[in-house]
This record gives sequence, structure tokens and C-alpha cells, in this order.
Amino acid sequence: MVCRCSGVQPASRAGNSIASSRAAWASGWQTLRRLSAVDERLDPARLDTLLERARQQQERIEEWRVRQA
Repeated sequence: MVCRCSGVQPASRAGNSIASSRAAWASGWQTLRRLSAVDERLDPARLDTLLERARQQQERIEEWRVRQA
């Protein structure tokens, strides 16, 4: 529910939006990681780092979401 006076979203809705965004990024990194097996322009080690970072961000967002609930 958006507050009509300020357009601010409740923390739970904002948290869900952020979590969805992070999941989309992680999905993109996973796709590129698979492609790195056949495309030498893609660095598998760098993509592994990005995947790990995305996983950590998703965990942190979930912790924040649970605390706000």
C-alpha cells in the first residue's frame, strides 16, 4: 500500500521489490556463468564472484524483511 501523501512504500513492499530485483540480477549472472563454458569473453571466476555477492545480498535483504515483518 502506497501512502497517498508521500508515495512512500511500506518496508515490506519495498523489501519484496528489492528482493525481486536482486533475484533477477542473480538469474542473469547464472545465465552468463553457464555461457562462460562456451564463450571465452566471459570470465567464470568473475561471474562466480558476482553470483556469490548476489546470494549474500539476497540473504541480507531477507533478514531485513523478516525483521520488518
